[in-house]
Amino acid sequence: MGVETKEMLRTFNCGIGMVVIVKPEITENAVSILNSCDEEAWIVGEIVEDKNNQAKVI
Repeated sequence: MGVETKEMLRTFNCGIGMVVIVKPEITENAVSILNSCDEEAWIVGEIVEDKNNQAKVI
């Protein structure tokens, strides 16, 4: 077809990809390390406990 992989990934929603869960105190360091390894990393949310003592992502 001649469409580059990067363009295919941009055009077709492939989701977030890999998710890494780390302790809050090392979040910024983890993102920095991943970005320095040519991975596009960012914070997508946090896990909290709701009123029913269930974990949920916000």
